[in-house]
Amino acid sequence: MRDAQLLRPGAARSVIADVLEIRLALTLIRLGARMQLLEAETALSRDRLVKLYKEVKGVLPPKGILPCSAD
Repeated sequence: MRDAQLLRPGAARSVIADVLEIRLALTLIRLGARMQLLEAETALSRDRLVKLYKEVKGVLPPKGILPCSAD
């Protein structure tokens, strides 16, 4: 089964779809992604993402707004 079929809108969430979302979140966390990006790129709840972040990094995710570049 393809990833797109598992994550199509309106489809019942499957265990496999959840695993794929968690794997994506874990990869992004390891690469240094902030919570805002994790929320935008996955269908996982904020609470679940915070728990994953803490489990991977050992600390809670940073709070506050994202740093912006001064062009």
